[in-house]
Amino acid sequence: MERVFFDKTGTLTKQGLDFTGEKPSGELALAMSVCHNLTVSKNGNIIGNAVDRNMFAETGATISGNTIELTYGVKVNVLKIFDFDHHRMTQSVIVEYDEKTFIFVKGGGESIKKLCRTNTVPQDFDKTLENCAKKGIYQISFACKELVDVPKNLTSSIHRDTVESDLKFIGVVDFKNKLRDQTPAVIVELEKGSVQNAMITGDNTLTGICIAREANMIKSDERIIFGKSIDSAGSIIWVDEEGDVSSRPTIESIKEDNVIIAVTGEVYRSIIENVETDFTDLVEYIRIVGRATPRDKVLVVDTFVNLGITCCMVGDGGNDCGALKAAHIGIALSDSEASIVAPFTSLDKDITAVVEVLKEGRCALANALASYKYMIMYGMVETINQIVAAYYSVTFADWSWVFMDGIWMLSMAFTLPLSKAQKILSPTRPTSSLLGPHTLASVLGVLILNFTFTCIALAVLNGQPWYDCRR
Repeated sequence: MERVFFDKTGTLTKQGLDFTGEKPSGELALAMSVCHNLTVSKNGNIIGNAVDRNMFAETGATISGNTIELTYGVKVNVLKIFDFDHHRMTQSVIVEYDEKTFIFVKGGGESIKKLCRTNTVPQDFDKTLENCAKKGIYQISFACKELVDVPKNLTSSIHRDTVESDLKFIGVVDFKNKLRDQTPAVIVELEKGSVQNAMITGDNTLTGICIAREANMIKSDERIIFGKSIDSAGSIIWVDEEGDVSSRPTIESIKEDNVIIAVTGEVYRSIIENVETDFTDLVEYIRIVGRATPRDKVLVVDTFVNLGITCCMVGDGGNDCGALKAAHIGIALSDSEASIVAPFTSLDKDITAVVEVLKEGRCALANALASYKYMIMYGMVETINQIVAAYYSVTFADWSWVFMDGIWMLSMAFTLPLSKAQKILSPTRPTSSLLGPHTLASVLGVLILNFTFTCIALAVLNGQPWYDCRR
């Protein structure tokens, strides 16, 4: 069995994000202007995360060293930057503005909500977040607070846990994650090649489900059961796509109702840690893991590898590095950190590279086995011919040896590996066993045919009136 795990943003979807909504203003515009770790190159280009670049471009602000100039001429000094943490799901920055010191924090809605004062978060925040996620909207939430009694040596003395707490919720910025044009066709071709597809993403699981449906990873007649969270008793809360509470899926219900499972990284860890008795049966139906940290991605891939499933991981960011190394095949669709650890890197950052790697891999395997079988078959056939020749006290002429061992054998040995891959993935993959039934049947079949026709030829020869055996 083969399975390909895809990251979502930048892999199944395009690298860039389209900003949606009205022009930001007030504290939200200020947060978008400063809460990032973008830098400016010598030629004036802004370098950094694609989402941050798009977000910053919407504000109209400019960067000069550690100073950011807003559209209305006010300058903000950046004092300290806390890089995005995949476990916290936040990124923050401390700035000096209007003779005061502030911290601005951005991240996933669920993460920001935990850091904010309850009275600053809108009552319908969770519902709005869920509805937007269902529509495939990528959301970034912002919060802030003023820092008092700021230490003189800010760079080393202030701790992230201290500043990223008791925040005031500011607002949410929406981006639309557009699917790559090639993605649906690639997913369909992989399925025709008997390759299962799954998604591991750090984004909201509901957003992942939306993108998976657009990409043909989830069919219209398939029903989703979503492992949403863990309750206080440690049990998994299962819901359907509409958010209604659902019973825990079983193998019988999955097969009867055409169900596939989506879970959060937290739920997946819980399933592994509790070692549920039928997990190995259910894991096959887990197709989407959302809100996954880099460690969660490694855990998912390792689980399938340990189950004996050949795994491929496709990603484009630093949070995919561990999973790219853990999988049997790692394909990076970028030239960043992921390309350093992945065995394969797509130079044109095209998702069709996944199909090409699988086709070329299967082709290389088939060619290697064909060359192996040919060399065994050639040696055995020549052994039979030598035994027959020795029995009749004859031998091959010098030019016969030159033709057989010099031209025939070498030409076949060098041309067999030149066979090209099929244009489409076959539903069946070539065997990889040197002594498997397919390999042995192929070799022994040729040997039996050769031996049979040799016996027939000798019988016909001995039946000729003009032939007199020297024996």
